Amino acid sequence: MNITCQAKKNPKEYLIDMKIDSRMKEIISKLNKDLEELNSQKELISKDLNLARKRNKKIQTELKKSFWGDFLIGGLIVSGLFLIIDSLELNWPVNLLIGIIILFSGLSLIIIRCSLPKLKEIKLNKNLKDLKVQSLINEGGIEFYKEDYKEAMFYWDKALELNPRSADALNGKGAILSNTGKHTQATLYFDKALKSDPNDLTIWMNKGITKSILKNYDIALLCFDKVISIDPNNKEAWKRRAEPLKQLGKVEEALQSYNKVIEIDNKDTDAWFDKGNTLISLEKLEDALLCFNEVITINPQDKEALNLKGAILLMSGNVKEAMESIEKALEVDNNYIEAINNKASILIIQDKSREALEIIEKAIKLDDKNKEIWNNKGYALQKLGKLEKAFECYNHTLNIDPKFTLAIFNLACIEALRKNKKESIEYLRRLLELDKKYLEKIKTDPYLENLRDSDEFQYLIQDEI
Repeated sequence: MNITCQAKKNPKEYLIDMKIDSRMKEIISKLNKDLEELNSQKELISKDLNLARKRNKKIQTELKKSFWGDFLIGGLIVSGLFLIIDSLELNWPVNLLIGIIILFSGLSLIIIRCSLPKLKEIKLNKNLKDLKVQSLINEGGIEFYKEDYKEAMFYWDKALELNPRSADALNGKGAILSNTGKHTQATLYFDKALKSDPNDLTIWMNKGITKSILKNYDIALLCFDKVISIDPNNKEAWKRRAEPLKQLGKVEEALQSYNKVIEIDNKDTDAWFDKGNTLISLEKLEDALLCFNEVITINPQDKEALNLKGAILLMSGNVKEAMESIEKALEVDNNYIEAINNKASILIIQDKSREALEIIEKAIKLDDKNKEIWNNKGYALQKLGKLEKAFECYNHTLNIDPKFTLAIFNLACIEALRKNKKESIEYLRRLLELDKKYLEKIKTDPYLENLRDSDEFQYLIQDEI
């Protein structure tokens, strides 16, 4: 028998802005609205640009016809030059200073008359270009959230043609690459984006997520910590940093991260749930149960929390309460395989193995690659005395996952019941190579009673001690 304690299957998360499927319509609507505003701004700037070009052309024409303007400027320049020459000959420093000022004024007027309209045109051109880039980025964002990555990439490439340093476009390309499994390439784009905007929280988050996928947990942790240094109440970063911490063996620090998320938002069910899962790994079942109860209080329809609450109660020996919680999970989703498996485990404990087999068959139809279900089917058959069929189920489980320790242990038990001591001990040796925590169970499990007097069994135990 096995009890299924499985991590929560969160909705698929996109990298850009950490948005999820349930908010896709809202995101696309906002991007479309932003796009309309950008297009309106583009139209206004285009009109201003056309006016500026016309004005520039008109001024240039007028400058060519302007006799008095040219006469004045020419007079200033000539006067300034004469004053400078005279002052140098006569050694009059005051006249030299005045001459330089007059000459500089004349030259400045030339620059102003000729370049000011052009400068305005250049500025408007730049503004229009920036708006075009932002429009392309938004167009790409819309396609991204529709999961049309090819179209999104097209728009972001166009944006980068106009502005190769656009942090948003570089981040977008990185997100596509990461979401399509090209994680190493994605980090290169995130790094380029961070050079353009080193304080962009989304880019740091995306890099951290991608580094976690690549199992570069130290770097991932640095990325999430960078976000927190800029925004200390960023609960997504606190939540995300817990996973690399756990992978680095810093489980207590991971729990502190979940506590921080809960401090920021005590209604965050994911934080409560993940904290509960982490506590299960530490075998702190009572504390874990409190976490799942919090999830259920916030959302009574949370099937994962209901199921795991049932699993903990079952491990604690509260069979009746466990069944009640698991049944509630199945009321939410009657095809929820983990809950079906746990219900089957309870039925086996209650000596209702035939009833357990009925619901196990339903689960296999839903997912015939589920190792826990196949293992439980074997255990139900074993309880019914159908050892050959049980043996086949356990072997099938190992075909799915050759390192699934519970199935290896169950095969050892079957061989012991069939008095195949040598084969049973081989399975036990293989089991202990994978997980030495089974040693105490091997010493006490009643199914292995036939082995305990044998020298081979004693040698096996002594070797492990």
